[in-house]
Amino acid sequence: MNDLVSVITPLYNKEYFIDKTIDSVLNQSYNNLEMIIVDDLSTDNSREIVKNNAAQDNRIKLIELQKNQGAAVARNTGIENATGRYIAFIDSDDLWEPEKLETQLEFMEKNNYSFTFTSLRFIDDQGKDLDNLTKVPKSIDYQGLLKKHPTRTL
Repeated sequence: MNDLVSVITPLYNKEYFIDKTIDSVLNQSYNNLEMIIVDDLSTDNSREIVKNNAAQDNRIKLIELQKNQGAAVARNTGIENATGRYIAFIDSDDLWEPEKLETQLEFMEKNNYSFTFTSLRFIDDQGKDLDNLTKVPKSIDYQGLLKKHPTRTL
């Protein structure tokens, strides 16, 4: 498999973490990807940090919104600009394990799934593991997704 993955990242005032997020995406073992970062009118140096990274790696694409509209609009804007067969989401203060995409894509292909999600582990602002693994259920149907987030009740 060598299909393009569009990784969508909404961004708003995360200058303290966006470099680490970008590194965790670009250092994936599966590297046929584009990273679409949609800046929701950050007021810190987030946008400049992304521009510096984009100048070094053409897989990074920055979209700058003209007014602050929230993460949902930023994600939808990313989807509208995606060119990959697959879409993956990562928030601007999250990290991925190096084999995350490869493992998930192999799982999807093997099981003929078009939609999957993974468990998550919480870290602090310095990236220190907080020993809080949130596991997702083995399966969930559409109605279940509408009623609650798979890792916690809304």
